[in-house]
Amino acid sequence: MVSEKDKTGPDSESAVDLRKDQAFKELIHDGYVLAAIIGGVIPEFKGRTRDEILKCLQTGANGRYVKGRDTESVSSENGPIIRDSVFDVKLPESEGDMEVIVSIEGQGPGMSEAELVNREQIYSSRLICDQGNGMRNSDLYKNLKKTVSIWVKLSPGASEKNRIVHDYRVREFSDGSG
Repeated sequence: MVSEKDKTGPDSESAVDLRKDQAFKELIHDGYVLAAIIGGVIPEFKGRTRDEILKCLQTGANGRYVKGRDTESVSSENGPIIRDSVFDVKLPESEGDMEVIVSIEGQGPGMSEAELVNREQIYSSRLICDQGNGMRNSDLYKNLKKTVSIWVKLSPGASEKNRIVHDYRVREFSDGSG
């Protein structure tokens, strides 16, 4: 039997209580919570009401539980990654089935800022690469979906509370010639 200390000791990867981690994973599947996060972070959803965002989510029969996709990503060279949650979110007012893939991760206090940034880049890159499983390159490039990775610190320090950091973008476009 594994004790709570063994699961959450200072040498563990995230040093977060497994009960808190499980509670976070369940909470993030609540449509009201997820809609608030998406509306506050993803530009395409800014200014949208909760009900408008809920229509873009795959909810269960009760209309509140949001169905996610498989959270495990397997790589024969780099090993598995198991994410907390991954959702396919239809873009509002999009033609057809335009979607964004949203990953939301809860992170405990046991990781340095540099390690957290590196982990986010690996998780995000894998989320993009996983879209190519079973596709030819020409199909992949036409069908690649936008991905958003949101990281929530479960035990933030005083200076980290209530802040959102936008610090990594794969590309940006400019309408200007410069």
